[in-house]
Amino acid sequence: MNRLRFGICIVLSFIAYHAHAGLVISEIMYDVSGTDTDREWIEVQNTGTDSISLTNYKLYEANTNHSLVEYQGGVTLAPSAYAIIADSPSKFLADWPGFSGVLVDASFSLSNEQGEVLALKDSTNSVIDTVTYTPSLGAAGDGNSLQKITEGWIAATPTPGAVNSSETTYVDTATTENPQSDEKATSTPQKITASISVPTTVQALATTEFRATLLDTDGSPLVRGYFLWNFGDGATYDEIQKSETVTHQYKYPGDYTVSLAYYRSRYLAKPEITTKASVMVIPVGVVITEVNSEGAIALANKSKVDTDISGWELVTEKGNFIFPQNSFLPAGKRIYIPSEITHFEVGLLWVELRFPNRALVSVYGNKNTLPIISEAKIVSPLQYPEKVLNTRGVEQTPLVYANDKTMDSTITTDVVVPFGATSQTKSHRTLFAYGGLGIIVVGAASLIVYLRKKQKQDVFAPEDEFEIVE
Repeated sequence: MNRLRFGICIVLSFIAYHAHAGLVISEIMYDVSGTDTDREWIEVQNTGTDSISLTNYKLYEANTNHSLVEYQGGVTLAPSAYAIIADSPSKFLADWPGFSGVLVDASFSLSNEQGEVLALKDSTNSVIDTVTYTPSLGAAGDGNSLQKITEGWIAATPTPGAVNSSETTYVDTATTENPQSDEKATSTPQKITASISVPTTVQALATTEFRATLLDTDGSPLVRGYFLWNFGDGATYDEIQKSETVTHQYKYPGDYTVSLAYYRSRYLAKPEITTKASVMVIPVGVVITEVNSEGAIALANKSKVDTDISGWELVTEKGNFIFPQNSFLPAGKRIYIPSEITHFEVGLLWVELRFPNRALVSVYGNKNTLPIISEAKIVSPLQYPEKVLNTRGVEQTPLVYANDKTMDSTITTDVVVPFGATSQTKSHRTLFAYGGLGIIVVGAASLIVYLRKKQKQDVFAPEDEFEIVE
């Protein structure tokens, strides 16, 4: 019976231990550079899958159980989150003014000369994690801290509240594999490398993707830390878990410089590395130039670069059409999208061209007008109508000559006409204008004749209208 009870206690202790095994000591600042009085701190991390409250936990140090008192950010740690246990939270914040994470207070003083045993205890006074440090590990007043990594503990640049650094300065005493020398080799740590991949030319309002490659000193990818993007137009984006890509939209054309700064911790003042790249943003060059009588929609690329229109969308009152992948519109060229492909009916009121992000690229027509009527006919690829209507409903010369190799290098003066109006409609308007002018002239002449006649009647009035005075 006693053996059974002992076995049950062992099992319960094992279960209790693993229920809290997610909280570990991850970083120790035991000897701050300069005067370290009240400036020591310990970082703990929740490596489990459930949130942990620090309320009933104790820090065991110098044979004493120190209570953890809430100071900033609450006492609950989400999975993968960090907390700082500080001897003096106010002095810690003075050293790390940008820290905004969980900060708790505890009264302790870490040994600089001999090191000591540290432990975390739960509400049952059970040890859930323990660490023994000594100055031989490093970080003895040189500005570094002791940090726990996969391989063990290293001395590196402090990262309170963030992923630990893997960078360390060391002398590799292992024997070199060079058969020509029996001397021991000294290994110099490599530098962090970073690069940005970005298109050299993009269009305003389009969604642009940026990719970054960062390699640590050992050549492994850097995916944790603090990544700060600056897109050069006043917009920034930051993250602590590196994304595969980030996106941005430039509203106006211009030459911009994109930069990415990497920090081991967001609370550090200086980044480990900063890399830059240039991007030229050009105006949107694609416009809708025509909707012909059979419902075909013409798109022209006025820019000097080929444009990928994959995912772009034609929007009408009768439906939408999305361009498939690998759809390109060459610089200075025009294409027709037939109604057999879009399945749009003839007689569209308006057509919009939009980016995949729904930003408006070009509009043809007006939602409050009559259906589109165009004189343009279906022509062969080497023939184009003499006149087309641009996005504002104005008549202009076509973009492409009949040889389909040259662009009109000059901008013609637009003649404003109501949207959908044809040359015949303009003739009717001219006739109406002359007719109206004629009516005004005839009316004015009739009025003059009437006034003159009336004046004569007043001068030669009949005798019976005069009074005879004797």
